[in-house]
Parts: sequence; structure tokens; C-alpha cells
Amino acid sequence: MSLFATACAGVGPRPSDGLQRETDAVPPPPSFHSVTATPGARPMEEILALRSRRDHPGARLRIAFLLQETGNWAGAESELQQILFADPAPDRGVTALARWLRARGFERRGDRERARAEREAGLLVADEPELRERLTERAATPLERGSASPVPAVALAMMPRSTWKAAAARTRSMKPMGPVHRITIHHSATACRDARTTASIAAIRSIQRYHQDEQGWGDIGYHFLIDPAGRVWTGRAVDWQGAHAGDDERNQGNVGVCLLGNYTPGDQGPPQPAQIEALAALVQQLCARHGVAAKDVVTHRELKQTDCPGPYLQTAVEGLRARLARSGPLATGAGRGAAAPTGN
Repeated sequence: MSLFATACAGVGPRPSDGLQRETDAVPPPPSFHSVTATPGARPMEEILALRSRRDHPGARLRIAFLLQETGNWAGAESELQQILFADPAPDRGVTALARWLRARGFERRGDRERARAEREAGLLVADEPELRERLTERAATPLERGSASPVPAVALAMMPRSTWKAAAARTRSMKPMGPVHRITIHHSATACRDARTTASIAAIRSIQRYHQDEQGWGDIGYHFLIDPAGRVWTGRAVDWQGAHAGDDERNQGNVGVCLLGNYTPGDQGPPQPAQIEALAALVQQLCARHGVAAKDVVTHRELKQTDCPGPYLQTAVEGLRARLARSGPLATGAGRGAAAPTGN
């Protein structure tokens, strides 16, 4: 077990006998060495020992490193996002370490563009000399044009309206879409951890009922919805203007994509990797089909004052937008064996 982990493991409530013990002290501030010390033969035991001290950022950083070492990239990313979006915000040293670990994770998975962005963000706040050196190692090597990790061209699991037994659209109260020039990403703002098809159907039907019966809209406001399993559900047909961005001006020519879930700190955490992969594939296919530029792939809060889609999803969309800008149009059309989504 690392020195930092040992220090953390010894901290906690103890029977009061009026004596101050060395192990009652607050763990030391995390450093590059304490966070990245070589794991023992049983890293999961160290992770379990640290979990009760997740309130200390050093413990959480060490957990993230150990999860990376065991190949649990999604778990590590979740821990790092909890650090970076904490309230109050972490100090400079903790932020720099979290950025380095995120860069490490993206690099191991072949996403050089996001890795470089994390390193550059870490360098802005890093003070520790060794950490600055590590952050500079790859950040100093510019990516050649076209070498950025492309958004994967994958076949999407498209679920038609008939699958979720959608109520009929009330087209008399709907407006034609017009040329598509923007894509806006949302979250549903209600927790959705259940990846079963039945749970997704219930959630989407609930959203449609609210939009039609309480808001008085002609149909569900979003054109596409993505569940925790990465399934893409067809909502309102893209032929019709959506009801998701705030008003007619912002909805005109604007495709609305909603990830089922609440992606704010203190709720369910970051979106599932399958959701982000499906979002990336869907957005690139929509961009290719409609000629939407990367800069016009936005989030709800970039159009109006709102928390939507939550900081976790906001970060993912910013990364996706950067990758779209560098990788350019989807060379393979709509992806392997998949028709471009129409929303019909």
C-alpha cells in the first residue's frame, strides 16, 4: 500500500480518550509520487481501504490511478470528474494532478486530442516541478493535421417511435424545421440509471406526456434520445421544428438530442461510456447529413441561462466538438452499415 494510502487508511473517527495520535492527523496534500506510487500485488484492497476517505482529494486521485492500473477507465474517469467538478473547486495542485490522470487515460485509449487538451489545462495550474515535466512531455509535441483521434463511425442502435409506442404527433401545433444548421445537446434532468429497454421506454413516454399534456406542445420536444445502454431513440421527426432550446428562433433548424439522466454533481455522476459513444456517432452522422459545422454542435446552456446538460455532459460535448473540428467530415458517410438518422 502506498504511503498516502497508509496515511489515509489511518484517519477516521476514534473513541475519544483525550490523546492525539499520529494517525488522527489529516493526510498530507497529494503529490505526483504519492498518487502514482507503484501499486501492490492487490490494488483492489488498496482501493477498498481508500473508499471511506473519498472526501480527501488525494484519496480520490489515488483511487483513480489504481482504477486506471486495473483497466477500469470509466471508473477512473468518474472519480476524476467528481474531483474537477467539486464545490468548492479543488486547489491548483489537485486540479493539475487530475488533469494529468485524465490525459493519461485518454492517451491509453488512443484519444490524443483530448489527452493534449488535458495536459495543456493542467500546465496552467501545475506548480510541482515533476508534474509540470510530465505534463509537458506530450503537450510539447504538436499533432499533425488529420492525426487527431477521429470520432468513431459506428452503426447506431436506432429505435423507432413504434418501439416506445409514441403518441401521435399533433402536427397542427408544430412548425416545419427548415434547413438544419445546429445540434443542441441536453440531459433529461431526471436520474436514469436503469439500462433496460423497458425503463427507457417508460422514461421517454413520460417525457412525451409532459411535453404534450402539460406544456401543450405537439410532440416530444427532442428529435433523438440516448439511454444509458447507448440506444438511440427516435423522438420528434427532424422534418418538424423541435421544442427544446427555449424559443422559436433558437429551435428553428436546430436538432435536439437528449441523454436520459441527470449529469450534475451529487446526482448520478457522468454519462455512461456507451451514451457518449452513441452521442459521438449520432452527432457526426447528423453533421455529415445536414452539413452542420463543429462549432454549431452546442449544449443547452450555451444558448440560454440553464444548468442543462450538467457539467459532466458539458465536458464531454466540449471534447466531442474539438474532435469534430479536427477530424473533419465523416469519410464513410453514415457509418458502417448504418443509414443516416432521419428522425422519422
